[in-house]
Amino acid sequence: MSDDLNMNNGEETAALFVSSQKKKQAEEEARIKAEAEQAKRDAAEAEVRRMEAEVEERKRKAEEERLALEEAARAAEAEKANVADKLKASVNVDEIKSNMEEIKSKVKDKTEGKPKLPVYIGAGAAAVLIIVMILVFALKGKGGKIDLETLEFAKEYTVTNEDSSVTFYYPESLYTGFAETEKDGSKTLVEAEPDSKKTPALSIQVSTPLFSAGEAAVASAKGVQSIITELAAKSMEGYNVSEEKTGDVSAQAPGKYFYDATGSDSEGNMIAVATWLEPDSNGNIVAVEASFTEKTTDASNVNALRDKFEEKNSDNAFKIPGANPPASVETDGALELDEMHFGVVVPKDRFKKLDEDVETIDMWADDNGAIYAVVYKELEINQEYVWEHPDETRPKLEELVESGAGVIGLPDLDSRMKINDSWPGDYKYNAKYKDVFGGVTYIEWNHSSYWTDERTQKYYIYDLVLLAPEANEDVYGQLFEKGWDRLQDL
Repeated sequence: MSDDLNMNNGEETAALFVSSQKKKQAEEEARIKAEAEQAKRDAAEAEVRRMEAEVEERKRKAEEERLALEEAARAAEAEKANVADKLKASVNVDEIKSNMEEIKSKVKDKTEGKPKLPVYIGAGAAAVLIIVMILVFALKGKGGKIDLETLEFAKEYTVTNEDSSVTFYYPESLYTGFAETEKDGSKTLVEAEPDSKKTPALSIQVSTPLFSAGEAAVASAKGVQSIITELAAKSMEGYNVSEEKTGDVSAQAPGKYFYDATGSDSEGNMIAVATWLEPDSNGNIVAVEASFTEKTTDASNVNALRDKFEEKNSDNAFKIPGANPPASVETDGALELDEMHFGVVVPKDRFKKLDEDVETIDMWADDNGAIYAVVYKELEINQEYVWEHPDETRPKLEELVESGAGVIGLPDLDSRMKINDSWPGDYKYNAKYKDVFGGVTYIEWNHSSYWTDERTQKYYIYDLVLLAPEANEDVYGQLFEKGWDRLQDL
């Protein structure tokens, strides 16, 4: 009996020991699993925080680039003013007039009050005379109105600037050719040779590149227009401006960036100036300025020639966002993100890749101010983890979009307002915003989800963004719908 009791006690003790060990083992396994899950959560949160930090860094760099662009524009203006002062000093009209009066007086004394050219004039005096004749020839034309109905702008002239060029058309019936008069490193100035003293003088300035096409695509529209206005206003210094027009970046039907002005000076000269932007032969954006001057109190001729010249030569002008939308929604091309073998269908040759220094943001822009971007980050978790932890991983998609990553760090953002959002799938989050950037109203579409690169088996979280002018919301909205719905695994 005693042996049986001892045996039973031993078995119970052993059972209790095993049970205790299993409990400890289960607790240890639960602890390890909890720690592993917490580590994954921490890692995922850390990755998202790192993405947010990178976006903030991009915003900071964009602001620095904007300030640098403004400083460069100010420097260009200062240089332009410096060149103008030098030119003014080298051609002193008052001094020329004084010398001319002296020459006339001497000639008059020798010809009994009948001014005629002397048989011989010293070289210096002859040079003075030639300059005065050119000024009179170019600025003192008086005559009837120019018939624009029959005026043909068919003759070509190409302005070269370093390794690029810009070609324009002019009326051969009024101007016999052009002569380059100035080239200071920041611009080239050419002046027309009128065929008659009745023809207003014409000069054209072409700047060196202000920015590349890609830089222009992501630049503030207000900033771009202000640069043109400030550059053109320099040409109106010394004139009383009676009329001016500029590009309206907030217009519902926007056109090109431009500045047109008409003015007069104390010498009785009228001037009409037109300035706009266009790509040079290398695709970089330059400023073109044409100015017509005439010795008259009637601005009809200079205004008419200015407007006609601008009309005939600005078809290729760089336009305000919204003025050059896609002609169709055909998606026969693709944006390719090599890092995670990710493709987005778009119209062929519409969007050009932008050079970015942020590894986790790829951007493309078109010539209408629209920007496609993919903001992405590789994760240490996998697809199974995402599916098993929906309460944790679904909100990350919203956070990525709402954190501001969707506006890809553009400077001069005035406002960003959510219009709507939706979940077209368990792990697909779409959101639509209305943004005001650089004075232009944009629609911002976002599609955020997780992505497995089948070639590398790496796992990513991403936000596909399309930022496009509100004026073209319909066509870009269709493109974005096709884009996120037909993502390609390259």
